[in-house]
Amino acid sequence: MLKKLLLATSLALTPFFAAAQATAPTEASLEQLLVVTHADQLMMSVQKQTRASLKPMFDQAVEQIAAEHPEKREHVTQVFAKFMNTTMDSVEAELNWATLKPMTLEVYRSTFSQEEVNAMIAFYGSPTGQSVIAKMPLASQKSAQLVQQRMAPLMQRVVYQAQLMAAALQAEPEGQEHKH
Repeated sequence: MLKKLLLATSLALTPFFAAAQATAPTEASLEQLLVVTHADQLMMSVQKQTRASLKPMFDQAVEQIAAEHPEKREHVTQVFAKFMNTTMDSVEAELNWATLKPMTLEVYRSTFSQEEVNAMIAFYGSPTGQSVIAKMPLASQKSAQLVQQRMAPLMQRVVYQAQLMAAALQAEPEGQEHKH
C-alpha cells in the first residue's frame, strides 16, 4: 500500500519536477524562432493595422462634433488628423522592433523551455507554420474589426455612465444640507 502511494505521489509530481528541470532556451534558438516567425515583419504589420483601425474611430468623432458644429468641420478634421498622426508616430517610435525585440527575447526566455522553442521552430519553419504566420495578420485584422464593432456601443454606455457620475458628483450628498 505504501509503495502504491509513493508511486502515485511520484507520478503526480513528475510534471512539476520536469518543468523545474527544463533547460532554458539558448539565445541562438530564440533568435532563430524570431526569424522563422517573421516577428519583425509581424510587428510592422500590427502597427499599420493599428493606425488603420484607429482612423474610423477618429472619423466618427469628427462627424459627431461636425454634426453639432458644422462650421468647425475643417478645423476639427485638421486637429484630429494631427493628433492621430502625432500619437501614432509616438507609439511607433516607442514600440518599434529595436525596442520590442529584447523584451520579446526575455519573455520567451523566461516562458519557454528549449524543447518548446525547438518545437515552435520546427512548426513555424514548416509549410503549415509559414501558412499560419502568413494568415495571422488577416486573422488579427478581422478580430480587431469585430472588437471595434463592439466598442462603439460600449463607448456610448461608458460616456453615459461618466455623465451620470459627473451629475452625482455635482449633486448634494443625501442627508446633507448646503450650508452658506
